Amino acid sequence: MEIGKTRLDMDAVRNGVWTEFVLPGVDGEPVEVSLRLALADAGVNTAYKEALKKSLEPFERLLALYKKGSDIPPALSKKINDVGRQVFVEQIVTDWKGPMKGDKPQPYSPEGCLALFNEYPELLAQAEGEATKFSRYRTAILEEAAGN
Repeated sequence: MEIGKTRLDMDAVRNGVWTEFVLPGVDGEPVEVSLRLALADAGVNTAYKEALKKSLEPFERLLALYKKGSDIPPALSKKINDVGRQVFVEQIVTDWKGPMKGDKPQPYSPEGCLALFNEYPELLAQAEGEATKFSRYRTAILEEAAGN
């Protein structure tokens, strides 16, 4: 990678980059379902960082009591993870294509996305990983100048 040839695409950081996921079939069925999520950048997105920090503030004093992450009671750990998941679907997942109800496409909603992540926890882990890949949110300066 040559320095000075790319820049951060702030539109992609805020509004997301379409990412393809394949969900496994239900109950071991080989049928796969295609899903596209528009993921904003979790690494440099200040709105996400601020929302996450604000949402986790109520837990700061409580967490200070625990010296190791393994000391955190499971109920508290679950609550913190739930808060993080909620902020992720509100700030990072900006749209989707693929979820259907019957034969009708479903519009994106944070509640629907939470339900999807609860049903497919591995999808959440993959989406979180994709949302932190900085190269997804960069654009080539030369391409931009050429109008591509």
